[in-house]
Amino acid sequence: MQWALEGKGIMLRSEWDVLPFLESGKLVQVLPEYAQSANIWAVYREPLYRSMKLRVCVEFLAAWCQQRLGKPDEGYQVM
Repeated sequence: MQWALEGKGIMLRSEWDVLPFLESGKLVQVLPEYAQSANIWAVYREPLYRSMKLRVCVEFLAAWCQQRLGKPDEGYQVM
């Protein structure tokens, strides 16, 4: 990332990883047609419906990600 910040080239990184640099103008998006989707997974042992704490945590993380990163195309899924 340092090379891109110094203006020495381009890079392919997730938008959520470079969002502060895009917002500050230190980086600019080029070639938006080459953007890739990124999945975020919450991995847990118990079935989600058994633990209220776990369900609340997953729902909080999903809402936080949607607020910060934008609404996903398919929404979040619990597997």
